[in-house]
Amino acid sequence: MNSPELVMPDLVGDAQGIRNSVGQGVTLPRRSTGALLRIATLSRVEEAGIDAPYPTEDALQALRAASRHAAFGGEDFWLCSGYTLSRLPDAEEVLEASGQVSVIFEVWDSKTSGFVSWFCAFRGKTKARCVLLRRGQFIFRRRDLHDEPRSVQKLARVLELGAGTIRFDGLNLTLVLLICGENNAVTALRETASKSDTPALRQIVSAPWAVLNPSHHAYWPQSKMTGFAKVGRVGNAGPTLAHHVQSGQGSASFILHCNNYLRRDLNPDAERRTRQYASVVFTEATGRTPLAPTASSPTNCQNSPAWYAVRYQVALPSGALVGNARST
Repeated sequence: MNSPELVMPDLVGDAQGIRNSVGQGVTLPRRSTGALLRIATLSRVEEAGIDAPYPTEDALQALRAASRHAAFGGEDFWLCSGYTLSRLPDAEEVLEASGQVSVIFEVWDSKTSGFVSWFCAFRGKTKARCVLLRRGQFIFRRRDLHDEPRSVQKLARVLELGAGTIRFDGLNLTLVLLICGENNAVTALRETASKSDTPALRQIVSAPWAVLNPSHHAYWPQSKMTGFAKVGRVGNAGPTLAHHVQSGQGSASFILHCNNYLRRDLNPDAERRTRQYASVVFTEATGRTPLAPTASSPTNCQNSPAWYAVRYQVALPSGALVGNARST
């Protein structure tokens, strides 16, 4: 269920109807100041042979432990890896666990024939909110770009309507949620947006933007065949995600990839090596080298698998501090 082989329905109907079915954008309060964005990620150990929704209570317990760790505090938001929660928690539940920090996470959606859905819990101007960001996944593998040529157009249409986009009060910066294998479409999406007749879509790549890429399964073994060259080096190849932040005008300012990792008791070497790449950020400044985290901590929760939390301070791109705050 973490990476279902599903085909999204055609995007038909009026714009509001599509937004209700596939998600919407959000504008979040910003906790940090100055030219930095502070981001925390939360990854979990993969359970071998288990591909079922994860207990929501265990996930909240892990988030609570991680957010209260001495190394964490003052983040603008938490990005969770692709561990599908068994139920949608109340917004207040999530914010209590995160210390009132916004959280982006995935939930199993039994009401929509099993499509997974990504939500954002945050503190709105008057109350806590839990908003559907994105429903479903359009691209699973690189070959989908050729075998399913409409997949990029569908993804572009969703973003054009605002689904899966995150902005912050007072910042001219759009974060785009690309789910798991949709990281294969960064270049194709940028090219599609630059040629679009829709101002809303062109604006995403013409203004400062970045990619959030939560994923479900660790790249193991670490080879080209498994996709590891996206985040690490395989001989002279990779990391390909780094190329997308160094590809000229309109390229993403940074790409944050948040994945899961393998159990130590199954393979100690695999646990160490996959956890090393469970959370990586590529920026224009660092180039092919992932941005070093400012803090990290394995977080073990009673009666649940191990979790791994990482904190980054990402420099805002030029022009991002020119405010274009939007109300949500």
